[in-house]
Amino acid sequence: MAIGKVHHIPGDRKEYYSPNGSIWDLANRVFEERRKREIDPTLTLLRDQILDSANSPEEKYAQEQMQSIHDLLETVTKWSAELQRLTPEQLQSLMKLGSSVSKVIDLKDKLLRKS
Repeated sequence: MAIGKVHHIPGDRKEYYSPNGSIWDLANRVFEERRKREIDPTLTLLRDQILDSANSPEEKYAQEQMQSIHDLLETVTKWSAELQRLTPEQLQSLMKLGSSVSKVIDLKDKLLRKS
C-alpha cells in the first residue's frame, strides 16, 4: 500500500512523507488495510469457531460470546463501509456532529417511551 511520497532533503538523513490525496483518502486507505489484516481474519476465525458444535455448557457460553463479538464486528464493518463511501466533506460534517448524535438518540428514546 503506497500511502505517499518520500522526500529527501540533501544533507538530512530523515525521510519526509507527504500523503497522496487528502488526509481523508489516507485515513480510508489505512482503515481498509487494517480491516484486511485484522478484522477480516478475526471474523473468519469467529465464524469457524461458531460453526463447531458445543459439547458442554461452557463451550455453549463461549460460542454465545463469540457470536456477540462477531455480530459487533460485522456491524462496525458495515458501518465503516458506509463511511468510506462518503465524500470528505460529508465525513467532516458527520465528525462535527460529535456529541450531537448522542443527544438525538437520547431525544428519540425519550419520545418513544412517551408513546
